[in-house]
Amino acid sequence: MLQNSVDNLRLLCYDADVPKRTCCTGGNKTRRGLPPLPERRDALEKITAERVLAELAEQCFPDPWSENVFRQTMCCCYNRIWCAKVDGKLCGYAAVSRTGDAVNLDDIAVSPAFRRQGIGRQLLDWAHGQFPESEFWLEVRESNAAAIALYESAGYRQVGFRKRYYHDPEEGAVLMTREVKKT
Repeated sequence: MLQNSVDNLRLLCYDADVPKRTCCTGGNKTRRGLPPLPERRDALEKITAERVLAELAEQCFPDPWSENVFRQTMCCCYNRIWCAKVDGKLCGYAAVSRTGDAVNLDDIAVSPAFRRQGIGRQLLDWAHGQFPESEFWLEVRESNAAAIALYESAGYRQVGFRKRYYHDPEEGAVLMTREVKKT
């Protein structure tokens, strides 16, 4: 499973086993509707994960998520972050959030050293497989032709455009969706 193009690729998930009272919603929300994870990590390792994820994001994006954003994402009962490791080294991640029947692909990154090896596609396919009955949404920089091609090959289509959505440098976002395949 998930070893088509890279030997020793492992998917892990960092999320919080947060008590109901500490969920980002402030209420008694549970993780209902979110699938179980491939492998769980303990709280001590999650602290390190926030830092490692932020460092990877810095390698990949001009405006990366901070440790705090990763921490908040891991603590929200509607989010998941799946990580890909090759030979014990973090090489990519995908972060999603679920709202109703839809899933938003909030962030996906693959280390420059591991690009063009199918890891991004495997992370994307894994996310789709976890929510097979859900529509997916995402935003992508208009200049990121490689990502747009990846999303199109996975069944996404452009449904809109947001001017000046990204900063550093400022540019627009292509809005894309992947609808549920009717059987």
